[in-house]
Amino acid sequence: MHKQNAIIIGAGPLGLTAAHYFLTHTEIRPIVLERENFIGGMSRTLNFDGNLLEIGKHRLFSDDDEILSLWRMLLPDDDLPERQRVAAVICRGKIFECPIAPTFKTIAGFGLFSALSIGASLLKSKFSRREETTLADVLSNRFGQKFGEIFFGSYATKIFGRSPEELGAAWNSRLPAELTAGGKFFYPKRGVGQLWQNLADKIKKLGGEVLTASNVKNFRVDDNKFVKAVTVESLAGTLNFPADVFLTSMTFDELADALDEKILPSHLRDIAKNLPYRSLVTVGLLVDKLKISTPAQTIYVAEPSIKLARLNIFNNLSPELVADKNSVWLGLDYFCSTDDDLWSMDEDAFVKFAADELVTLGIIDAGSVKLGVRVKVPKVYPVFDDDDKLAELRGALNDIKNLKRLNHD
Repeated sequence: MHKQNAIIIGAGPLGLTAAHYFLTHTEIRPIVLERENFIGGMSRTLNFDGNLLEIGKHRLFSDDDEILSLWRMLLPDDDLPERQRVAAVICRGKIFECPIAPTFKTIAGFGLFSALSIGASLLKSKFSRREETTLADVLSNRFGQKFGEIFFGSYATKIFGRSPEELGAAWNSRLPAELTAGGKFFYPKRGVGQLWQNLADKIKKLGGEVLTASNVKNFRVDDNKFVKAVTVESLAGTLNFPADVFLTSMTFDELADALDEKILPSHLRDIAKNLPYRSLVTVGLLVDKLKISTPAQTIYVAEPSIKLARLNIFNNLSPELVADKNSVWLGLDYFCSTDDDLWSMDEDAFVKFAADELVTLGIIDAGSVKLGVRVKVPKVYPVFDDDDKLAELRGALNDIKNLKRLNHD
């Protein structure tokens, strides 16, 4: 018998996992409210004529035995195989296998004069260490200034919207680990969305609820700073959901819009609304073949003149993602702000733009695209630094006693 109710806002991996935890470890009954008409958040898998498109790049790995047991409970081993991480970087027209390191083989790939410049920079970094206040300092100390700029500088700028010189040293931890390390991961045969759909189904069987097309518009908070209920716009109209515990994956600005000014004063509301985020545009391209031969599941693009940040080759990740085994199914990831030209470009133009970039990179032939689609996801990566203003905002939200944020920002 459930003695309390929990409202969980967001049916992504964090929200669904929290709901399952409540049902299996507590007497709390969760109700998951999802604004969109699908579950999984960014970790959903879309189907285009039998070709399964991942939004961004998803790999499953954990040192937590309980999490691993949950995944294996949701999918049998045959559907959740362990895979070797295989990645590469395309830079100056050449493909370099990951992990990336300033080895003789890698440096020699740039030709004599560039190799001498990179080598001198690396040697300097061994005897003249920088104080690590920026990401550029960290990269210089680890790889030498030239090597760090070539392989990591443009990619970091694409992802974060700021150059390594403008980012703090802590941003090093947010660069993809597979650029500099190998390892293994789990990946469902038919995409990560398969896992989260199974988890949502399990939650319902255990007595929880997962409601899509349910947009939380307001938190009703009492004078003691306890949330009593949320107001939700749904297909059934405006509904109120009372509960004892509230968890949310809303962004800071979304949360600010849903709280009254007596709970979150106007100056904190302004801070929340002005925090920068990067948005994701993923293009799916089905092509006849590639002009390159690579086992890489992901290719990172360290070419400053190319907007593309990351290319996922789904045939190499899981053959079950591709309907026609004689074709190649690709996912192209672009990062931008919602006021950028890339974000406002129409779908047909964006698909052509993305295909043209692959032609420029020498990855596909012109005219080889058989299917092209585009998916936009706003505000996927927070790109703000910790400061006193953000600490004040977090403090005010933490003062709401039974409201907890699931986000890692």
